[in-house]
Amino acid sequence: MDNNPSNTLLALLAGVAIGAGLGILFAPESGEKTRRKIKDGVDEAGDELHKQLHALSRKIRTSVAAESEHLSGLAEDLAADAGEQTELMIGELEARLAHLKERLAQKRT
Repeated sequence: MDNNPSNTLLALLAGVAIGAGLGILFAPESGEKTRRKIKDGVDEAGDELHKQLHALSRKIRTSVAAESEHLSGLAEDLAADAGEQTELMIGELEARLAHLKERLAQKRT
């Protein structure tokens, strides 16, 4: 099994369910003690589940923040490139306009 958090949580929950069932079936103690042990086991599993969810949440927030920074950098790069291309095009168009004005002035004379 890989370290996928959802697989870990599923395995943990399956283990708790199997353990609780076996505990009930083979318990040599009174019902009250058995119920207390099962409750303690479920509480421990709940705590572990809470820790796993907290870790997963932290991991997701970190990934989202990193991707957000990456996308922000890409957007800035694209904007800078677009600005440079725009300036080059404007320069080219101004040069062509000047050339056309020059040709027009020559034809008038």
